[in-house]
Amino acid sequence: MIVDPIFLAGPSITRREIEYVTTAGAVGWNLRGAEFIRAFERRLAARVGRPHALATANCTGAMHLALTALGIGRGDEILVPEIADISVAAAVLYTGAAPVFCDVDPLSLCLTPATAEARITPATKGILAVHQYSGLCDMPALEALAERRGLFLLENTAQALGGAINGRPVGGFGDISVCSFNEADTPTCGEGGMLLASDPELFHRALKPALHGRGEGNPFIYEQLGFDYAMSNLQAALGLAQVERLDELTAQKRRVFSWYRERLERVPGVWTTPGQPGVDNPHIMTALFFEDASMLRHTLLQRLAASGIICRPVHYPLSSMPMFTKADNPAAYGPALRALLLPSGHNRTEEEIDHVVATIAALTAEPALPSVRLRPTGTLAYKSDVLSRIAKAKSDGLRVPFAHDGRKYALRAVTAADAANPETVSLLAQWRRENSRVFLWHFTADDAFIRGTLRNYLERAREHLLFFIAEGDELFGQIGLDDFNFSKRECVLETLILRPSPPKGLGAAACEALFAFAREHLDVRRLYNHMLASNTKVRLLASAQGFSEVNRTPLCKEETADGVVFHPIYVLGHDKPDDHLVVTAKDL
Repeated sequence: MIVDPIFLAGPSITRREIEYVTTAGAVGWNLRGAEFIRAFERRLAARVGRPHALATANCTGAMHLALTALGIGRGDEILVPEIADISVAAAVLYTGAAPVFCDVDPLSLCLTPATAEARITPATKGILAVHQYSGLCDMPALEALAERRGLFLLENTAQALGGAINGRPVGGFGDISVCSFNEADTPTCGEGGMLLASDPELFHRALKPALHGRGEGNPFIYEQLGFDYAMSNLQAALGLAQVERLDELTAQKRRVFSWYRERLERVPGVWTTPGQPGVDNPHIMTALFFEDASMLRHTLLQRLAASGIICRPVHYPLSSMPMFTKADNPAAYGPALRALLLPSGHNRTEEEIDHVVATIAALTAEPALPSVRLRPTGTLAYKSDVLSRIAKAKSDGLRVPFAHDGRKYALRAVTAADAANPETVSLLAQWRRENSRVFLWHFTADDAFIRGTLRNYLERAREHLLFFIAEGDELFGQIGLDDFNFSKRECVLETLILRPSPPKGLGAAACEALFAFAREHLDVRRLYNHMLASNTKVRLLASAQGFSEVNRTPLCKEETADGVVFHPIYVLGHDKPDDHLVVTAKDL
């Protein structure tokens, strides 16, 4: 049985993200080298209600630029929350100023107006407020405090994009706001940041140092010493697609949080962040608090990991780090050390949340248990079963017999012996070259490429099952299954490739044998088939087999040194498409 760990986080990547990044990689250079960057900036600025936005390589750079624009320097003090990423304190130190660590609310883990005001001194110049996990700062009250005490307010939205306070979007509070787009954030660029401002003069003071201090008239004349904080067009392409889906992404996060909250109420001694009046929280991460002060957090994390549940501690108090002096912040050093983050990725299912909470209940009820392995049920059990069957097919050489035109054939699973056979590798390379037009990338495949593809298939592509179409030892082609959606019991039909002049109707017969295998042995209920619209033969075969079109994407053709690449026309626009990627589906 193969049982995957339930991981902490993970992005939601759809065809839109892949198409945007593919387009940026194919044509997003030179005069087009900033198209996605500008589009990303405009889209997010409009979302939070700011007129100015600057995409950066990471959020640390955005905070550094914001503090620089605000004139912060040596001798100044900036109020920061005790519970936050180290980058919050680091950005302050980069300017020469000193971070002053303030206590946090014990449930939201956020800086509060009271804890901030208690640390104000004559050297205090501003407040850096950070939204945390499933808690949001009281930004209206912090704005009022900053105005009353003559301080600036910098909002860090790292954990809260897509949320709102009293109907006002997160990211629109204070003098400047900054965003983070690392791999665990919603949305994500893999890594990246954004600075957002309403005051044009303040924004300009951040913009110039972000570009190495270049002059406006000549990019090779530098008017001041700046920083290298630019975001790449490739990062921005991913970020744009994510921001366009922000409502969908935050809805998924809220759904996961609601499942946790409902179930954790029935587990003694644990709880999660309560709701906040007037707050529409995106709940990027669900924090679990536990009552038992004798239970060490790192021990519980180890026990959860041994049980197949990957969690993470909430941030340790920043002043506990060796480069700082410990501050007197009891809420941060108390309840926050009895809190951890639960798996909260976009693709978490209700069954997985049931499994996580049941595991937590078992471990907290029996503190002596090093781990607990609950038997998977539902979709988790189905996924385990399918992955085990695929792994066994690859190792044992599964054969699926079928008859055609009075002769006996079989679908034979590709194994490590095939990858080690030079003749088989050369044959696959030949088929790939002869059928290159069915792929989006037309190039000359060689033996080394095929050998690497097979190695990846055998070692890493756990949801990919590839078959030869064979009569005895004679090979006629290949077909397979890939990209399983276990919760919906769906997968994608691998491209059918046949050698020249195969027996008439053999491809269709092999497909029917594969359909029957997928339905009867893997309980697949729907198959998808991807093809180029220009490939009339494949489209006719798919139609005859009961596939119906569900989507098509216009493609444009790009000539490269290695061949021809078709990439989507999604954002950049062309007079007319060179082809279309057609997605069809069939219920089994």
